[in-house]
Amino acid sequence: MARKSILRRLVAKASAPVRPAKAAPRRVASTEDLVERLLNAKSSNEIAAIAGLSPITGPSDSKVVY
Repeated sequence: MARKSILRRLVAKASAPVRPAKAAPRRVASTEDLVERLLNAKSSNEIAAIAGLSPITGPSDSKVVY
């Protein structure tokens, strides 16, 4: 069986009901919990992950800048 044309696929996708995406519930951490996690972090990328930042990378490997 032949595949549907791109136009028919787009029209079918546009007419499909759109469900709003549900965001994952965010965990609210206490200050003590954040301090404990920061104290236990072993690298700058772990600290970045705790702070919600993207990891730091470079041409050779991870970079320590925090």
